[in-house]
Amino acid sequence: VNSLDKIETPVDATTVFPKNLLTAHDDAVMKFNVYKSKGNDVMYERYYKKLKKLEFESDGLVIIVPVSIGDILNEGKDQKHCVGSYVDRVAKGDTSIIFVRHSESPSKAFYTMEFNEGKVVQCRGYHNADTTPEVKEFIHEWLEWTKAPKKKPKKQKQPVMQLHAVNA
Repeated sequence: VNSLDKIETPVDATTVFPKNLLTAHDDAVMKFNVYKSKGNDVMYERYYKKLKKLEFESDGLVIIVPVSIGDILNEGKDQKHCVGSYVDRVAKGDTSIIFVRHSESPSKAFYTMEFNEGKVVQCRGYHNADTTPEVKEFIHEWLEWTKAPKKKPKKQKQPVMQLHAVNA
């Protein structure tokens, strides 16, 4: 009952005996994750800037870093899995959540990956589906890319501005 109070859900017959238990469960989990995540966006902003450099594209797939905690919550809702329960750990920088998408539809959920200390902890699709061989190969390629030394862009020298005296 305490959790229902936190998500402002009354305890009544429809809560205790919902018509569709799975839908009621998913809605309650989403509301509770939103409740728990309040204030986490500010903390996440620091990590987002660091994670952004992990974005990658190859062979029709792309790695996208979620912009906000809300993006992660929506991913869990769209994918029907528990990634929304990770938002506290993500906001603190204890783990990272990254999205695998099709290049032509980067806003549509495809796979959700947990990445920590240079390793993929898990990667799940809709209803926790395992990764396909195509996605596994893409992730392997991405991991190799993340480990490869990156060349820093050369700084171009700015031309020295010449000041000319103006005769009046």
